[in-house]
Amino acid sequence: MPRPGGAYIITDEWRRKVRAAIDAMTDDNGKPLSDAKFAKLAGIAKSSLSEALAPESTQTSVMPQIHQALGWEEPRLVIAPDTLEALAQWDSLGEFARGAMLEKLRAEATKERSRREAEERRGPPGRLSKKRN
Repeated sequence: MPRPGGAYIITDEWRRKVRAAIDAMTDDNGKPLSDAKFAKLAGIAKSSLSEALAPESTQTSVMPQIHQALGWEEPRLVIAPDTLEALAQWDSLGEFARGAMLEKLRAEATKERSRREAEERRGPPGRLSKKRN
């Protein structure tokens, strides 16, 4: 059984299926179900639903609640093979080496986030920018 609060990997396919399923739902009056009403039905905050469905999101802890509200099977907690390898290697490190590796990971993650943010600000490749006079 998936653990509560676990990090479930979000794929574009999952995001599309969830969006389509929510969009197909109606309330008691036959009106399309809003994201806020679906979130309430799922027992999660609307912001958690929005974050899970955002294109930049890669994982969420609310997937089990979303699945339950949609009547879907419980999701499986998936761990990528390279993550498993990293965990196995981590166990063989001493305290000092672990600290050094965490610092390196934090630095690399910060650089990657900055690179992605700069890329988003630039927009898609081939887009012409307007000159300001």
